Amino acid sequence: MGRERALGLEPQSDLDSVRAALLETREGRQAMAAAGTPPWESIPDVRDLLERARVPGSVAEGSELVTLLPLLDAAGSLDAGVLRSLDAIHLAAAQVFGDELVAVVTYDERMIAAAARLTLPIRTPR
Repeated sequence: MGRERALGLEPQSDLDSVRAALLETREGRQAMAAAGTPPWESIPDVRDLLERARVPGSVAEGSELVTLLPLLDAAGSLDAGVLRSLDAIHLAAAQVFGDELVAVVTYDERMIAAAARLTLPIRTPR
């Protein structure tokens, strides 16, 4: 998922885009230096489960819910003390979607900053 996203990157020629990317990289390195690298490699691909769960009236089996535990554990390592629990879970889940993620939609400044550090696309409707 992350590999797919990395392989899809294109060089930037817009100076503002380059500056923003460098800022995100610096902030991401600082966050990892302070809290360590999140265990992304241990997070299973739960996109199918999450997609099925979006259907009104759907129910996930206990065995399916157990597959979410590594995702929830990784969410706990995101910006500890800064993000609220559900925001961290949303961002960890967004990471799983990789290139399929259209955007993280939020007005919360803490979540916007955390999503930017993870290089997730962000939309703030006005």
